Amino acid sequence: LFKYPVILLGVDYSQFEILLVTKLISDFRRTPDSFQTMGQKKRSFIYQLFTFSIFGLLFGIAAFSVGDLVLGLTIFFTIVMVSLTMTLLSEFTTVLFDNRDNHILLPRPISNRTLILFRLTHIQVYMGFIALALSLPAAVIIAMDYGALSVIIYFVAMVLSTWLTLIFTTFIYLLLSKIVNGERFKDFLTYTQIGIAILIFGSYQLVPRLMEAHALKNITLSVRWWTYCFPPAWFAALVKLGLFKDSTTPFLILALLAVCIPII
Repeated sequence: LFKYPVILLGVDYSQFEILLVTKLISDFRRTPDSFQTMGQKKRSFIYQLFTFSIFGLLFGIAAFSVGDLVLGLTIFFTIVMVSLTMTLLSEFTTVLFDNRDNHILLPRPISNRTLILFRLTHIQVYMGFIALALSLPAAVIIAMDYGALSVIIYFVAMVLSTWLTLIFTTFIYLLLSKIVNGERFKDFLTYTQIGIAILIFGSYQLVPRLMEAHALKNITLSVRWWTYCFPPAWFAALVKLGLFKDSTTPFLILALLAVCIPII
C-alpha cells in the first residue's frame, strides 16, 4: 500500500523492506530494554503495552471529566504526545544513533534517504503500539458517547499526532547532534527528561488546586491566535469535525492543519 509513496521519496524500496523486516525480527527475538529494574528480569513488550493502557485509562478519565469535548481532547492529545516524546527520548536514542548498524550499513551502497526512512519507520512501529495502548481506553469512552465514526476519525488523528511527534523529536535530535558533541548531547537529554517530569508532576499538583470541579464542567476551549500553533488542538478539532455539528471556521482551519502539517 505504501510502496509507491516510499519510492517517490527517493528511497530504494527493496532495500528499505529488507532492512525493516530484518530489524524487527532481530528486535522481537530479544527482550526490550525499558522498564528494566535492579534485581529483576526485563519486562516483556506486552507488559509495557498493558502498563501504557492503564495510563491511557487514567489520562482519558481525567481529560473527559472536562465538559467540552475539544478541550478534553486537547488535554488528552497533549498528554499522549508528551508521553510519546519522553518515551522516544529515553528509549530510542540508540536506534537513531546506532553505531553497530552504522558499521554494517554505511559501507554498503545504501542511500541516506533509505537509511533515515528505515530508522524512522522502525521507531514508528513501536511508537504506534505505544500510542495504540494509550489511546484505546479513550476510544471506548468516545465510542460510547459519540458513536463509531468519531472513533475512526479519532484513530486517524492519533496516527497523525504520533507521526508528528516522531518527526519533531527526530528533527530536534538531528539538529542538536550537529551543534553539540556526544557527551553534552546525553546531558541535554537527561536534563530535558528531568524538566518534563517536573513540569508534568507539578501540573498534577497545581491544576486541581487552581480550578474547582464544577468549573471544569462548564469550561470551553476558546480559539485564539496561539491555538493555531498548538498541535494537540489541531487533532482535537479534527475529531470534533467528525461529529458533523457545531463546526466553525476556526475548527475547520485547525482540522486542516492536523491533516496537512504531518503529511508535509
